Amino acid sequence: MRTHEPRRGRPQPDAVSLDVARALQRDARAAHRASEVARQQTAEARDQAAGAHRLLAEAQRQAAEAQRQAAEAQRQAAEAQRQAAEARGLLAAAQQEAEDTRARLRRAQPRPEQREPGAGAAPEDERLARLSADLANVRRHQQEAIERARLDGLSRGLLITADVGDALSRALETLPGDEVVADGLRRLLHQVRSGLASAGAQPLGAPDEPFDPTRHEAVGTTAGPRPDRIAAVVRSGVALEDGTVLRPAQVVVTQTPEQS
Repeated sequence: MRTHEPRRGRPQPDAVSLDVARALQRDARAAHRASEVARQQTAEARDQAAGAHRLLAEAQRQAAEAQRQAAEAQRQAAEAQRQAAEARGLLAAAQQEAEDTRARLRRAQPRPEQREPGAGAAPEDERLARLSADLANVRRHQQEAIERARLDGLSRGLLITADVGDALSRALETLPGDEVVADGLRRLLHQVRSGLASAGAQPLGAPDEPFDPTRHEAVGTTAGPRPDRIAAVVRSGVALEDGTVLRPAQVVVTQTPEQS
């Protein structure tokens, strides 16, 4: 006669096993979240690095353009100097010819004792005097035009170079922690500032400087312990060694609460 054994059920997990399983699930979820956060941070860091490299490439392009503009300004200045030298030669030849003609006419004119009483200067002398004055005026106007052309070309190159320096400074302020890119930007900024100095230009506008309306342009105000001080530089200015301001600096100026 067969005996039937009682059916055995599945073993029930005890409380300790359930707690361990729940803890493992929590750890797994936390690890998954941490992995997602790390993946997102990696993607953001990659985007920031790509943006920094784009900034560096744009700054390098602007620096190259500034150098090209400066070289073109130098070429125009050299051409203006060549034309000035040629014009001076032509004017000198014309003046010499006028002097020779005057001398010949004087030799051909009667002596003073041979002139009639009351006779004035000979018409030829008056004509030559007017011709000499006209030549002097032409020479002066041409020199002024050449100097204006030289200054215009120099000013354009210096202002473009200053704009490149401003772009590099802003890039350094907003750059993420990429020291390699930051070092490249600092080197470019040093080259730009050295180029401005070698061309006889100086930057205008620095934080905490006194506000000078002849050198600075106020584009905003902010509260500060001392009034009429530069709190921030929006766009740097440029001046020549002789004090000529090519472009005033755009700045934010401090005001005390009483002024506000």
